[in-house]
Amino acid sequence: MFYFTLPTLCEASHNTGKTTFASKLAAILDANIVCTDDVAWWADPIHWDDELITGIVKPWLNGENVAYRPSGWVKKNREGWIAVDSGKALIIEGCGACRETLRKYATYTVWMDTEPDIARERVIQRDLASGENGGTLQSVTEFTDWWDSVVDPFLINEEAWKHVNIIVSGTLSDLGGVDGKNDVNMQKITLSCWH
Repeated sequence: MFYFTLPTLCEASHNTGKTTFASKLAAILDANIVCTDDVAWWADPIHWDDELITGIVKPWLNGENVAYRPSGWVKKNREGWIAVDSGKALIIEGCGACRETLRKYATYTVWMDTEPDIARERVIQRDLASGENGGTLQSVTEFTDWWDSVVDPFLINEEAWKHVNIIVSGTLSDLGGVDGKNDVNMQKITLSCWH
């Protein structure tokens, strides 16, 4: 079992394989996962890092179990909280997770690299299938256009891919697919990174 004294960060644009990669890594390490989308829910899609650091990262680093309610959750009366067990490793995944303000707290950083057209098609198909963001082709496309207009300039300005420990291809075959096949590839990635 690996023990991390600092979080592992996993970042890229939307639908590049971050959540799949982070979930597989968390299963191998028996780690906590915090998704930046949860911290940013009904709040600023870019400027949530102070809230994440203050509400989750610093308490976890101090050995505290975390039960954090982000500001958007409080504002919109969303039930529950983000729970983080201080006795387990912490993986933070999402757009902006490897930004400069968070890297200083990280043990490892991962950038998921997926062709933008593939990622865009994935997000549109995912939202159509789930009914998210309006659930129609027009509403999902408009939301995706808005999201890209907000997040892409931030990602380009940060250039996090230049500062990460490893870049992983976000293609489905590299991540083992939704059905869990090719988990050996994930274990090889994990072992080559963390030994």
